[in-house]
Amino acid sequence: MLASLFLLVALFQVLPSACLYRSIDYYTNSLQNSLFALPNGIGRFEKPLYNDRNPCEAVAVIGAWQLQWLEESNIQTLQRRNIEEVLRDAIVDALQSSFKPSEFGKCEVILQLFIERNVNRM
Repeated sequence: MLASLFLLVALFQVLPSACLYRSIDYYTNSLQNSLFALPNGIGRFEKPLYNDRNPCEAVAVIGAWQLQWLEESNIQTLQRRNIEEVLRDAIVDALQSSFKPSEFGKCEVILQLFIERNVNRM
């Protein structure tokens, strides 16, 4: 009885975070295949602005800038809707992850994708 109760409690602790957050492959594949397929990239930023910041907060800020830039631009591609969806998902998940230090690794990978792509395009 005690073992099943322990298993149930452990399941309820792991299940919400497993369902709430998308896998890192969702972001890396979507960002690489959709977001960076646009000519000249989307927006630019400098890495030193984010050195002392929570990486998840940095991803949320950059994602919001990128989304605003995309909405104000005249880009009409078939991928635009997918790009907007990926950015919105990244912003929401980054904000939710900003309170969980265990999720900082995922945010650092996404932040590195933004940095590498923008540095390569400058």
